Order: sequence, then C-alpha cells, then structure tokens
Amino acid sequence: MSKVLDPLGTKQQSRTHRHYVQVATGDGTTTVFHLNNTPADFGNLAVHVDGAIKAPTLNASAAHDYTFTPGHRTVTFVVAPASGKTILFYVSSV
Repeated sequence: MSKVLDPLGTKQQSRTHRHYVQVATGDGTTTVFHLNNTPADFGNLAVHVDGAIKAPTLNASAAHDYTFTPGHRTVTFVVAPASGKTILFYVSSV
C-alpha cells in the first residue's frame, strides 16, 4: 500500500495497487494486443518480449518499440514480435 497526497497536499489517502502479469505469444504478424487490466497511469506498464524490456513511444518524434492507448487498453508494437516469442505485460493498477 502506498500513501499519496490529495491535489492540495493537505490529506493523505491510501491507495492500493494491484499487480498483474499478462502473457501472450508472438506470431510474427500481430502487432496489437489488448490488456485485461488498465494501468494506473502510463508509468505502470512494462512490456518484455523474450526477456528484453521494450521502450514505449512517448511522443511522435521519438518512436520506440510500442505505443499504449489507455482508452482501448491496447499495446501496439511498431514491429510484430517474432513467432514463438513470449510477451509479458506487467500492469500495476489501482
């Protein structure tokens, strides 16, 4: 359990985070994966493919390995993970 301050910084609230791991397998063509749980914020999502940490795209001028669309709970890879590769989505939600 972590403590967070309210927007005015005057009261403390308790916030419990739940942690989930979702597993998928690459097929060499699929680039979009739907998450079963919604991250508390962008910083509460980590994506690994075959043990390698993948970098999120944070803005249009710095493309990396994937983008995350919160409203749809989707992760879209720039390049589809190769066939047979294990994909792990680590999600921390409130």
